[in-house]
Amino acid sequence: MSLPSTTDELIEACVKYIEDKDCSYLAKEGYIVYFASSTGRKSDYVWHKLKVSEVLRIIRAMRLTANMARKLDEHHLISAFQELGKVYEYGVKSRHVTVPEVFNYSAHSEMSLGDQAMSMLVEVLLVNGITAVLIKDVSAIFHGIDSKLILKLSTTDIRELLYKHFEIAGFVIKTGSRRPLIDGKKQPAIMMPNTKPSEVSNITPDAQAKIIAKIYGELV
Repeated sequence: MSLPSTTDELIEACVKYIEDKDCSYLAKEGYIVYFASSTGRKSDYVWHKLKVSEVLRIIRAMRLTANMARKLDEHHLISAFQELGKVYEYGVKSRHVTVPEVFNYSAHSEMSLGDQAMSMLVEVLLVNGITAVLIKDVSAIFHGIDSKLILKLSTTDIRELLYKHFEIAGFVIKTGSRRPLIDGKKQPAIMMPNTKPSEVSNITPDAQAKIIAKIYGELV
């Protein structure tokens, strides 16, 4: 009986990591993604996105001996994903069934409808080049979505969703003493790092209505 080769052992180490994390590889984006909570609380579950190089570093440091770690390469990791059938062309967020080669974040998570709506709101703003916005505008949009979907979320629930999803996307929530001076007064805002108060977008009621309709249309 032949002994397992070094290649087999390295792929197996990758397989165990993938199974433990329940992660998937998105080929187009080059990301490895998995849904997890750092605290164990259900409310803290978020999508984690890691580069191939980051996962390789983790496996080398935590799952291999020094000698084996030096031999681990990208092709071992990708082979493990292929072996498990967890390679996808790219990822989308949809409540509808996607074709097998497309990864559906919504189908692979336990995100609530509120989570999905706020996550989509962040994406819509970014797609439209909005990197700084007043919190009152975001709240108005989300209250409109909440009303259409009949989520009946409390103000606290909405605030937690706002902080969670905007911070995941890299935004900074500026409240209290950190409020930027906009139109002559300090106002709570959500801003990407290095953006200026003058770059805070004013989302008109008409624009808000269009965003609400778009997100509602994609969620129902």
